[in-house]
Amino acid sequence: MKTVHAPLLILVLAFGIKGFSQDDKYPVAENDFATTRVLQTFEIMVLENDFAYDGHPFKVRTVIGGYFGTFVKTDTSIFYTAGFAAPYHIAVDTFSYVIIDLENNLVSGFADVYIEVTNDGFDKLDINGISCRINAYGLQYWDMYYGSSNPKYEAPKGSGVSSIFNQALWIGGKDESGDLHMAAERYRMQGTDFYGGPVMDSLSYSNDQDIKWHKVWKLSGDEISYHLQHWQDAGYEPVENIKLWPGTGDISLGQSRYLAPYFDRDGDGIYDPLKGDCPIIKGDQAIFVLNNDDRGPHLESGGKKLGVEIQTLYYAFRANEDSALKYTTFADQRIINRSDHSYHDVYTGQFIDFDLGFFDDDFLHCDTALQSAICYNGEPVDGDGNTGGYGAHPPAQSYTSLNHSLDGFVYFFNYGVPDCMLDPEEDWQYYNFMQGFWNDSTPFTYGGNGYGGVQPVRHIFTGDPVTGSGWTEFDSPVGPSDRRGLASTGPFELNPGDTIHLEYALVFARDFQGNNLASVALLENRIQNIRDFYQNSLGYRETVAMEPQIDLFPNPCNDNLFVTISRQDIDKPVKYFLYDVLGKQRKSGSMTANQHFRINTDELEPGLYLVRFDTGHISVTKKFIRVNDGN
Repeated sequence: MKTVHAPLLILVLAFGIKGFSQDDKYPVAENDFATTRVLQTFEIMVLENDFAYDGHPFKVRTVIGGYFGTFVKTDTSIFYTAGFAAPYHIAVDTFSYVIIDLENNLVSGFADVYIEVTNDGFDKLDINGISCRINAYGLQYWDMYYGSSNPKYEAPKGSGVSSIFNQALWIGGKDESGDLHMAAERYRMQGTDFYGGPVMDSLSYSNDQDIKWHKVWKLSGDEISYHLQHWQDAGYEPVENIKLWPGTGDISLGQSRYLAPYFDRDGDGIYDPLKGDCPIIKGDQAIFVLNNDDRGPHLESGGKKLGVEIQTLYYAFRANEDSALKYTTFADQRIINRSDHSYHDVYTGQFIDFDLGFFDDDFLHCDTALQSAICYNGEPVDGDGNTGGYGAHPPAQSYTSLNHSLDGFVYFFNYGVPDCMLDPEEDWQYYNFMQGFWNDSTPFTYGGNGYGGVQPVRHIFTGDPVTGSGWTEFDSPVGPSDRRGLASTGPFELNPGDTIHLEYALVFARDFQGNNLASVALLENRIQNIRDFYQNSLGYRETVAMEPQIDLFPNPCNDNLFVTISRQDIDKPVKYFLYDVLGKQRKSGSMTANQHFRINTDELEPGLYLVRFDTGHISVTKKFIRVNDGN
């Protein structure tokens, strides 16, 4: 809770206030208390508990302060808007004001206004060995509060040290006329490109909608299981995030009917948990985030809008006995073209500012065989005693593509190098990096620091730092320092209604028996385990763009496997073919997109099965497990 500081006292002296005794007839301003939500504007009637002697009229003279919001003063009240940078779930903002007696011109002492700011715009994914903050506004793992030193991708959980500072989506492509459209954020130092909530009609965007969609939805598998068991019970009330799950949008506002994935028990296309519908998540704990680039101008990248909607499910598993799963965070991200434009030469990128403990001694590595961008410590000891470091035996951290090609991994700097190697500032520079070009449009090249060579590359430092073979950052003249990289995929086409589906994992490893390079070796072993787990348990996809959203539920299943296929432009039956692990076809049939369908599995033996869905131009394969009742 903030209090009056020295600058306030200086201002008091400037008013010439010598005392506040009743004999001096100074007016009296009393402290006020209020509660609001992030982004909400409300009027605080501060004069209602203030007074001036002898019934004199008075008004608000001066207002100062405010740390997480803005205010506008009137003579009788103060309008306050809570900004989304409030760093905690419940923050307390403070500002102070004085009143003036309009007859004798005497001024009161300062009164404080304390405002509780509730913030539904973030939560923690913390069921395994990692604790990470997931935000509603797109930039992940940090609180946008520059004075904060608290880790937001805490690895391991409870250590007080973070292995990733920030991650953000980039997407760019060209329209039918060849004009570049670009949406990208790094730190929002120039402004915003991505906004909370779904794409909707331009006239439907409003502050009320901003407040509504400044939210994340955190759920556990246990909560969903309980809901499925008790939704028919008399007096049953779902937990808030099941009740408020954004399964269906408001089509009257131009929102898509299908938003967050859910199990539609009666197949009516309307999410209603009191009728047995429930969210579909992955993992033992998940947080769902909904963003778009359509709400307002792109102030960070300066690019034109694409009109895309981004649906992301971050999830983790309760896996104390599996060290790879215990220290891995997964993401399932769908980028949907809600515009009327067809885009070509589309690239997506994940901007990652690793900051592995102490930020200024990191190296990067790209393992193309494992489809992974890796950050490791450039020295045997992280931080050399500096705050925020891991010390001896520093860890390594990866971004690992699971269902798409890691078509590029490049990096750039925030200081100390020529301008062409610095962070991008304009839309075409962001687009350059996604294609494997520096700011000056020269390609990344093999060897050294990746600049000025002969052989163009899209992946940096692809050698093996553990064995010292190939091109590693030990060959660069730069030396260990602050590292931010960009993992990209593309190019491809993105037509109206198409979806880009990206699944990835953030894998962490620390070898307490070895040095910084031993952690890289351990990390690569864990990455392979995670990739095997994904292929065997979470399913895979065969195309990047134009993929329908196909959900299998429950998985594992008993006698029935439920299927939903969401894509508005599929107007023909979707064929399915069910195979056992030996490749023998066990079932086949067809279903209609955007409707609920059931596959009876009671005659199948317990085990792993694959279902291939064929839309006529796209084939997608999913996996599921059949178990006995009670197992």
